Amino acid sequence: MITTHSPFVARALPLGSGVILVKSGGITEANESELIKKALGWGALDKPILLCTEDSKANEMSELLRQDGDIDNLVSVFPFNGVETLGHAPVLADLRRKLGGHHKVIVHRDRDCRSDDEVADWRQSYTNHGIEPWVTDGSDIEMYFCSPHYISTLYGISFSDAEAAIESVINTNLTKLKSEFLEKRKQINKRYEKTGGSPSSETLMNDWHWSKWVKGKTLISKIRDWAKNAGYDEKLIGRSDENIVTAIDLIRQLYVIAQK
Repeated sequence: MITTHSPFVARALPLGSGVILVKSGGITEANESELIKKALGWGALDKPILLCTEDSKANEMSELLRQDGDIDNLVSVFPFNGVETLGHAPVLADLRRKLGGHHKVIVHRDRDCRSDDEVADWRQSYTNHGIEPWVTDGSDIEMYFCSPHYISTLYGISFSDAEAAIESVINTNLTKLKSEFLEKRKQINKRYEKTGGSPSSETLMNDWHWSKWVKGKTLISKIRDWAKNAGYDEKLIGRSDENIVTAIDLIRQLYVIAQK
C-alpha cells in the first residue's frame, strides 16, 4: 500500500508494521509505525495524557519521563514559553472537551521559591476545573538533576561525597544564589502578600532545605563545572539513567492519573 499525506492510514497501522518513509527524495526505513505517525503529524494526541509544561524547551521533562517506558508511552508533552503563558484552567478544560473528553490534562510549573500555602493557591485554580497540577518538589525541574542521590549514582561516588560536593558548590556561589532567592520572594510577595504579612525571606531560607530555595537552573550549571574539574563527564548531568530514579513525585502522580 502506498499513501501520500494521509495520517489516517498511518494512524491505523498496527504496532510493529513494516513501513518506509520517502522524504526529500530519500527512503527511510522505520521499524515502528510511531515514526511515521510523527512524520505525518500524528502521535501527540494519540496518547491519553497531555502534559502542559511551563518550559519552552521540554528537554528535562522528556528525560524524566524517559525513566519509565510505560509512562513515557502514555504522555505527550506540550511546552509553553513561561508559566504566564500556560493555558488557564477553563481554556484547557474546554480544549479537552473539544478533543472528545478522553484526554487527561496535567499542568507543570516550577515551585520557584513558593511556600506550600502559595503552591496550594496556584493548584486550586486548576483542580477546580478537573485539571491536574504538578509542582516540582524543589525550586524547579532542574533541581531533580542536582540531588545527592542523582549525582552519587551517576558518577558512582558515595552519597556523602556527592552531598559534600553540592554543598561546596552552593557555598562557593552563595551570594548569587541568595540574591536570586530574595529577588524571587519580592515578586511572590507582591502577588500573595499584598498586606505585608509575608514570612521573612531569611527565615524561609533558614527553615527550608536548600533544594527549595536554591535556583536549580543556576545550580546545575555550577555542578557541571565541578564535575568537569573533578574529571567526570559533565554532559551526563541532566540525562536519564537506567540506574537512577528521580522525580518520583511526578511519576507517581502520572500513574495515578493514568488509572483514573
